[in-house]
Amino acid sequence: MKSSASVRYAASSIPCFLVVFPIHGVGCQRPDAPFPRLLRRLTAGLFGWLLLGAPALADPAGLDGSFGDGGVLASGIGAGDEAAHAVVMQADGKILVAGYSWNGTNNDFMLSRFLPHGAPDPYFGWVVTPIGDDDIGRALAVQSDGKILVAGSTHNGTTYDFALVRYLADGTLDHGFGTGGKVTTAFGTGNDYARAVAVQGDGRIIVAGYARIGTTDDIAVARYLDTGALDTGFSTDGKATLGTTLSHDYGLSVAVNSGKVIVGGYTKVISSGVQMCALVRFTSTGGVDATFGTSGTATTTIGGTEDRIHAIALQGDGRIVAAGYTESAFGREFAVIRYNINGGLDGTFGDAGIVTTGIGTAGATANALAIQSDGKIVVAGEAVGNNGDFAVARYLANGTLDSGFCGAGKAVVPVGGGADSGYGVAVQG
Repeated sequence: MKSSASVRYAASSIPCFLVVFPIHGVGCQRPDAPFPRLLRRLTAGLFGWLLLGAPALADPAGLDGSFGDGGVLASGIGAGDEAAHAVVMQADGKILVAGYSWNGTNNDFMLSRFLPHGAPDPYFGWVVTPIGDDDIGRALAVQSDGKILVAGSTHNGTTYDFALVRYLADGTLDHGFGTGGKVTTAFGTGNDYARAVAVQGDGRIIVAGYARIGTTDDIAVARYLDTGALDTGFSTDGKATLGTTLSHDYGLSVAVNSGKVIVGGYTKVISSGVQMCALVRFTSTGGVDATFGTSGTATTTIGGTEDRIHAIALQGDGRIVAAGYTESAFGREFAVIRYNINGGLDGTFGDAGIVTTGIGTAGATANALAIQSDGKIVVAGEAVGNNGDFAVARYLANGTLDSGFCGAGKAVVPVGGGADSGYGVAVQG
């Protein structure tokens, strides 16, 4: 695998990865079959993201040979670990990725941009942004004016807080936002972790995650004005939390529908350790929306004691598609759930609203989700076998695996010589 001439990393570096499949997944092997390894392996312990690409001549793994090096782009900066946790397509087709990079002492936010065919954008490059003692970028969004938002967490010397950074379209910090382009937000005296970001139609910014309130973790949401100031029209101080003393509650994804904020994640009952998929909806003013689910919350048990939602997306009709995993007698499997607008399971999808998919031979976790313009659903994550490989599945709008993608609707792709995890997915036009 070749690295771009404009970006170098030492042999000890753990680079980020971008993998592209043709839209039809032509030539994919069985998801449980061994794939040919890349001619040049990189260091073990790899992290990455996934992008579903346009049709092109494919290698036996179904990768898009017109992108990067045989469908795979390996890129990094510095000599330490890097992880990409989010990918977004710009309106001009350029690809933004965000995550974090090791600076030799701790982590900093990382942002980079690539051209549609996978080459680094020479007018953008790699942007590394220190905020506090340790900074983990987890989510990415682009505003209608082209400004770029990266959300995650920063360590203030004692605990972690929400962190939000805004960049201009050229990658420079937006000094009209917060303090020098950066905003940090504490909910309580414990650790607060931001995991998702979205932009409302009116330009206000939503960041969701979880916060330690008292002795438990609660779902946490902050809303900001375009200046980076907390929006006092949302829960009076710009911050809202939801949880009980009987459970730990985690927000891992967010979507906005007509001003209402939907957060996906999971709840863990303290007494039993059972984990259930959870959706919560807040009103446009930050209160819990009692018309959604049961008193604002929809919980779903799928297979056993461990069920989670890692990603959500809204269909054009307002129905909510969620992806994560379930632990069952068959091991860990992809789980895809579709909810009606009111939080009830959509009985027209899969088996009473739920689809589970085994991928590989040792279990799989879905971390990311995208909905194509034709209604097909793309889910990406990690297959546990071989220390972890990229995994992707595509479903028809009714939840059936799409046999037009890789023959079986799913694929596993080993990228490097160690653990490979897909954390984000986007669909090219």
